[in-house]
Amino acid sequence: MSWREWLGLTVSPDRFAVLVRRSAKSRGLGELNYDANMNELRQVGDGTGLQIYLGRIFEEYKLSPRKDRQALIERFLDGASASGQEEIPKSWEEAKQHVLPIVRDIIDIAVAELSVQRHRKAEDVEVKSSAMASMPLVGTLLQGVAFDTPNSVLRITDTQLQEWGVSLDTALAQAKDNLRLLNHPNGWTPLDEHTWSGNWGDAYASSRLLTPEVIHQLGVDDPIVMIPTPDTLLVASARCEDALEKLSHWSEQSGGPHKRTLSNAPWQLVEQTWIEIPETKQDSVTMRNFRRRGTASAYADQKQLLEDLHTRTDKDIWVATYDLLRRSGSEALTSYAVWTETVDSMLPLADLLVLQTMGENDEVARRLIVSMPLALPIISSNLKECDGLAPIRYRTVRFPSDEDWANLSNIAIEL
Repeated sequence: MSWREWLGLTVSPDRFAVLVRRSAKSRGLGELNYDANMNELRQVGDGTGLQIYLGRIFEEYKLSPRKDRQALIERFLDGASASGQEEIPKSWEEAKQHVLPIVRDIIDIAVAELSVQRHRKAEDVEVKSSAMASMPLVGTLLQGVAFDTPNSVLRITDTQLQEWGVSLDTALAQAKDNLRLLNHPNGWTPLDEHTWSGNWGDAYASSRLLTPEVIHQLGVDDPIVMIPTPDTLLVASARCEDALEKLSHWSEQSGGPHKRTLSNAPWQLVEQTWIEIPETKQDSVTMRNFRRRGTASAYADQKQLLEDLHTRTDKDIWVATYDLLRRSGSEALTSYAVWTETVDSMLPLADLLVLQTMGENDEVARRLIVSMPLALPIISSNLKECDGLAPIRYRTVRFPSDEDWANLSNIAIEL
């Protein structure tokens, strides 16, 4: 153990696993074995077969203040143990009064599917899909149904709907009616002169996108919302000049600048319809940075799971990092990814793409930096979009030819 670790200034994955095992044992979860290669804790004996993947929570632990770290572990174990104990009623009649609507991003669903794949490979058994039954809402947002319990929000899958004998439309209609019973006009708290936060004492603030009358109750002209976390709903008026600046500021306060837990995009309500607000060059630095940090967090989660899956399947594929930098003289964050000639890679969609060839002694022989969106038409035949991944990644097929390199040189930039 290093002196920095001994002082609590840093923590290794192995040490973090010890802390989680100790807390799990103290709450009666029994002994857990740590698999360092898979970064996973598994229950010993004939218990519930509890498996706990430590990747995401370890990253959050490292970013948390020391005084909040133990509480973070406890909340994490609450969720992990509850998810294995809560049961969904077998009949729709028993369940229907306890279903509520949920809003999730397609990235969240894709990451959940990766988690299923890694468990399938780990145990070499069939594992049911954990993807919630859903339908599009707006942009990358999906609407689905959850069974609400005192300890957890259990997503309803297509398989569960089939067992109940009801359609998603029917389940969603019932869930929205149940949510309306929880709505009340005193759920809004002003954050500043032009921004409000919804708080109804539950974990379904973001679900109020599905009952837009609640937002109209505010009397805000042309409302814009952000939902950085499932239990956060922020509203401002599009007529306020700095509405997006305010919303991104409060989003960072609620979700944390290093976490992406639901959505990092703003949405506008026009009567009863939601419209996506695309990123533009006029976005404030705060909004741009919030978007970039959220995307970086999503790619980091995806990278961890893909690398773990590749380990299980003996695949030698580099999952490239979605990195962030500040260009000289600017506070705005810019994302970039690196593509090295001899490396079989899965590239994220970033602002910049760094292409490089290597010479003797592992030194860079040639390097180009280009806008990735502008470069894609030139190198489209060199890449293949990866199926089922969100956020998007591209598998490298072959490195750009000398002709491609010359064309890329015409759009190259200097940092």
